[in-house]
Amino acid sequence: HFDGETYYNTSRTYMLSTSARALQLTMKTDKERYAPGEKAVLTFRLTDSKGQPVEGSINVNLVDEALLAIRDQQVDILERLFSNTYSKFFQTYISHLPDEKNAGAEGGGEGGGERSDFRDTALFKTLQTDKNGMAQVEVELPDNITSWRVIYQAYAGDAYSASGVESIPAGLPFFVDTRLADYYLAGDAPIIAVRSAGDAVGATDTVRYTVEIPGLGLKQTVEGPASEWTDIELPTLSVGEYEVKISGSFGENSDSVSLSFAVYNTKTSHYVQESEALKTTT
Repeated sequence: HFDGETYYNTSRTYMLSTSARALQLTMKTDKERYAPGEKAVLTFRLTDSKGQPVEGSINVNLVDEALLAIRDQQVDILERLFSNTYSKFFQTYISHLPDEKNAGAEGGGEGGGERSDFRDTALFKTLQTDKNGMAQVEVELPDNITSWRVIYQAYAGDAYSASGVESIPAGLPFFVDTRLADYYLAGDAPIIAVRSAGDAVGATDTVRYTVEIPGLGLKQTVEGPASEWTDIELPTLSVGEYEVKISGSFGENSDSVSLSFAVYNTKTSHYVQESEALKTTT
């Protein structure tokens, strides 16, 4: 404004309450605990602040907690939608003064019979809620003995959103654990280590283990305390790919896992590039 002698800049700050755009998103499972490889049914309900159903999209991820222990991930979609976007200054400029506009950078980015399926991610899917605000998905869990983290975010028209996190435990009363590399070098004579755990076995109970590697003509049985690593020596390896079945038993309880490893002459890599002149007939 102008007071008769001097022009003055005026500014005012307008903040948008993100709670006004918050939806309510809940998730229920058909069981409290699952076995590896079992099917889990996840049911979602999306409502507004008054509890009325909302039609919208829900993105659902199911990730092994062991992977997230290496690098955690938390997603608050409501915060992401409005941070660095709607919390702005309303500024007026006077034509008699230099128009100095500051440019800024936007924040962003994120950072389970015989068990053989050990994926880290069990589900990545987008669901659509119906007129009752309901959506459901069925997922077959991998064979991991773990807790699965369900990460979900919902979005509805006009920038309404919600986020949530739940955990789904998957386990067995008795299970086998092993230490086995993904690859070895020709000439190696490695050692496989096995142990077991679960509510059905005590730490000092004796467990019988069997390792079978058809490609090596190997079938070996050993015994050891459940909670301690028991070593099994392998013969000298040759180049190739090998399937491994490791079984453990204690009383009426048993578990087995199927894994694989490769043997290379060397892990040194090199690039090969070829070039050819293009011709009219090429």
